[in-house]
Amino acid sequence: MLKKQQKNAKKRKNPPVAGRKIGRSQTQSPKTKVLAPSPHVKRVQNKPDTRGRNRTAIPVYALIFGFVFLYIVGYTIRFATRKNVQFDTIQYGAIDTPNVIRGVVIRDEQVYSTASAGLVDYEVGDNEKVKKGTVVCNIKDEKTADKMESDLKDINESIMQLQSSRGGLSVYSEDVRKSNEEIKTLVENSVMNFSYGDVSGMYELMNSVQSKMDDRNELLLSESKGDVAELVSRRREQEGLLSKSILKIAADEGGIVSYYLDGKEADYNITTMQELTEKQTLVNATATTNFKSSVEAGTPVFKIIKSNTWYIAAYIPNTESAQWKIGDNKTLYIKGDDGNITELNTVIQKIGGPDNAEKKYVVFRATKSMTDYISQRGIKFETKKTLKGYKVPNSAIVEETLLKIPSSYISEEGTVNKVDGETIKQVRVEETEKDEENGFSYIPMQLGEINVGNEIEDSTTGDRFKIEDVKNTKGIYVVNSGIAKFMTVNLENSVSNDTHTVLDDKLNTKINVYDRIMTNTDNVNKEDNVYQ
Repeated sequence: MLKKQQKNAKKRKNPPVAGRKIGRSQTQSPKTKVLAPSPHVKRVQNKPDTRGRNRTAIPVYALIFGFVFLYIVGYTIRFATRKNVQFDTIQYGAIDTPNVIRGVVIRDEQVYSTASAGLVDYEVGDNEKVKKGTVVCNIKDEKTADKMESDLKDINESIMQLQSSRGGLSVYSEDVRKSNEEIKTLVENSVMNFSYGDVSGMYELMNSVQSKMDDRNELLLSESKGDVAELVSRRREQEGLLSKSILKIAADEGGIVSYYLDGKEADYNITTMQELTEKQTLVNATATTNFKSSVEAGTPVFKIIKSNTWYIAAYIPNTESAQWKIGDNKTLYIKGDDGNITELNTVIQKIGGPDNAEKKYVVFRATKSMTDYISQRGIKFETKKTLKGYKVPNSAIVEETLLKIPSSYISEEGTVNKVDGETIKQVRVEETEKDEENGFSYIPMQLGEINVGNEIEDSTTGDRFKIEDVKNTKGIYVVNSGIAKFMTVNLENSVSNDTHTVLDDKLNTKINVYDRIMTNTDNVNKEDNVYQ
């Protein structure tokens, strides 16, 4: 009895917790009062059962990990086995280090000096062509000549006044009248143009009128009859004295007059140019104009250049001149002080120097543009043209074999129908060149795909064409889209050095600046997908 009471007491002290599942033996009566849990009793919460979820997540994580692992392995294999492709981009520029050569200008020229001191009176303009015997300049004593010229002027004025007072008594009256009429006609014909503001013929009119007046006055001044005879005799005597006091310097040979002298004319001529040292070709002499108002005895006053043929002598590195021969045509590119490049066509006149020397002594002969360099002795030039254009590495330019096929056989999608036994196979091709006039296109040969001897079919007509003709050409592989596309290049006017070639952009319109090109094509076939 006592044990039963103790057991019931324990049940009252530990009533069922609210929300806890009650077993069959603990089923409460509806009348039983449920007591609130004691604040000192620790409340126990229900925990979610995650064992089922974990069993589902493990395969998902394993699958994701497997995908990542396979991607890493695949990328590693692809990276390790990918083709060794090197890229570069087309730039616009020029060859970085052009070979500028210094040389010396040689002409067939003769210097004329004055034997006496005095004032210089030039009769011929600079660069003017003269005949043999032409007086180029006069040297006169200032005091003596001025007095004689003043006396001669007075005599001339006296003659003209006397002729005017004589009226029509001169034997040259009719000639003078005709000259006056011609002068009047010249002026009247020009008045209309001048009235409309056209003064382009002003200087020509002045020169013509002055020439007519000089001819007319010369007739009057030379008449030696009648009351002017004494004055005319005195005039001739005065002119003789004046002529003796003036030194006239005339050209011994015909040629071009130049007043630019550098003092090196005797050192550089047709004879001495046969053997010049390299130091002699590096001359820095500068010609200066010799226009002077007065000169001392023995002073050079001008020179006559006897021929339009002239020469440039220089030492050229063997890297450029090794294959040159006498008689070869060579274009020299001469750079002026203003930076502009002038082309000069020349012929190789002489090649000298030891065979094992690093440089050859070369003389170039030119027959044009002599007056453009008439004041120069030293000159700078290049034997290769400095061209600005598409600059590409030399290794990017390769030779390719192109197949010639009718343009009509290429579909709009860029494919051709290759006859493969009893079947037709579509092969994608790249049209590299096109002959519009004859209706042919050129496509790169593709080993295993399309080659010489293959037969292709026109999808429209069913006609067949056997590929037989080929063309070898230079080009580059453009890979802008990741596909290796062969593009032909035109090497005309191109300039190269050891590392790069500059292409004339006007002749290469299918490529552009910043195109990506391959610089190593050994392991790449046409139409390959190139990894980037």
